[in-house]
Amino acid sequence: MNREKSALYTAGLNEDQAASLAAFGFTAGTFPFRYLGLPLTHRKLRKSEYSPLFDVISTRFNHWTTKTLSFVGRLQMVSSVIYSTINFWISAFLLSKFCFKLIESMCNHFLWAGDISKKHGVKVAWHQVCLPKEEGGPGLRNFSLWNKSLNLKLIWLLFSNSDSL
Repeated sequence: MNREKSALYTAGLNEDQAASLAAFGFTAGTFPFRYLGLPLTHRKLRKSEYSPLFDVISTRFNHWTTKTLSFVGRLQMVSSVIYSTINFWISAFLLSKFCFKLIESMCNHFLWAGDISKKHGVKVAWHQVCLPKEEGGPGLRNFSLWNKSLNLKLIWLLFSNSDSL
């Protein structure tokens, strides 16, 4: 392990125990910190801690705005690229309603107007866009339900494989 790139995080230790571990030459880390792009903290995420996710999504949308994409092309970009970006976050955290509203708003504005900065041109509410194809919708997933199902899957995997941990 590289001591310059690593930090030691301790929990539930008294000062003497933490000091003896620090003798190995690692710096003492503090919460919150980022790991693989995700903020790791001991509490619920604040609105400001979602900004890296919002920045990545808005950068991608702004890049695509310069291209002349059809509705189907914009739908494909949202369903493949944006959903895969969000997948990493929602499989690790239970995101807030604030986060979902902002992401849904950006997706809806891009889908219908081709630009997230245009606040008009949205023809259908996001919950209608998330209808399955069998019910007349384009088949996009509902972010909130998807987030809950991925978190439940994580809990299921933790408890069903508890003997192998």
